[in-house]
Amino acid sequence: LEHSAAPTGPFRALVAAVRARFAEDRWTWPVDELLARSRLADGTGHDPETAFTGLRRLALLALVAGGADAGLDGPLASVLAADPARHHRLIRTLVRQTHFVTSRCEPCVRPALAQPQLAEAVAAFLAEERGHDALMAQALDRLGATPDELPLLPSVAAQMALLATAARHGPLALCAALAVFEGLEQTDPRSAYARMVARAQPGGPQAARFLQRHYDINRGGAHGAVAGRMAAGLSALPAAQVVFATRLLEALTRAKRALPAELLRG
Repeated sequence: LEHSAAPTGPFRALVAAVRARFAEDRWTWPVDELLARSRLADGTGHDPETAFTGLRRLALLALVAGGADAGLDGPLASVLAADPARHHRLIRTLVRQTHFVTSRCEPCVRPALAQPQLAEAVAAFLAEERGHDALMAQALDRLGATPDELPLLPSVAAQMALLATAARHGPLALCAALAVFEGLEQTDPRSAYARMVARAQPGGPQAARFLQRHYDINRGGAHGAVAGRMAAGLSALPAAQVVFATRLLEALTRAKRALPAELLRG
């Protein structure tokens, strides 16, 4: 970050907090290799699509290694067998995190509308995201809860703070962060998240219908490809923006990987 053109004060503080709370005390992603691979032959900067592809690969590898995407299914099934009431509480808390993410998406990403290269794509993305928090609120209602009565996990708060930082300061960082939030292009017509929630009693099957509806909207809109399309519209980037995006995305994946353990401590 010493070479970052973006404002580093608040970002340094935020990333320091993420690193202190969620993972190792040093950076591990190969930023020099990413810079070398994305450097344009004419010396005008770095190719955004090459950098984005490399960042997305690093994030996916980190999340798979950390069990962030599939790390809850087995443990929650064990909790269900041993203590159905605790399982129900954990499921409600999990859906609360999704409600927070969907409710904070627009205010976090909206500052990117000021970036000319992203404005049109960001406006379309935000229009498609609008109202998704209402689906999560309805899911929570079927589980007998409201968002305000359930805890917000620190890792999820950190993820959204990092997303907001990306939207304000780095077009490549925003594209890479959205790739983490939106995930891969969905090919399975069934939502694994909805199936997991459906096991909770009471109200799980009813709540799962809203989660499946949310999944269907994202799948129908090919949200897994949105970030890549945004990156394709960027101009050549200075090295500082590639470094900024790499460090931010590593911090984001660390926070995302922390969620299963945080939830299961509840």
